[in-house]
Amino acid sequence: MSIFKQIPKSEWPEQPDHLVRVYKSTDFLVQEYAEPSGVTRLTINSTKRKNGMWVDGITWDQLMHVKRMIGYSNVCAVEIYPPDRDVVNVANIRHLWLVDMPDFAWQKDGDV
Repeated sequence: MSIFKQIPKSEWPEQPDHLVRVYKSTDFLVQEYAEPSGVTRLTINSTKRKNGMWVDGITWDQLMHVKRMIGYSNVCAVEIYPPDRDVVNVANIRHLWLVDMPDFAWQKDGDV
């Protein structure tokens, strides 16, 4: 699986507001944002491109691997599926928000 390298700020592809870290492997680019709400957001996309777009199809297992490899193996993450009116789908990028474990989430001991 992919080994991630933290990219120095001077080499970041761009520097939008709230961007705090960038990681890259041969397969994925990860940008970590400290959102004003206090939540950390990870954007994850493939490093492979086809027809000018990042290749789509990042699996759940790959997302878990990315989260683990950049140091968040013990943190819960969620992916949001907004109402249709709020959908912004301009690139093949996945977003994970790092959150406290929700009351409704599965836990290995079987408690929900």
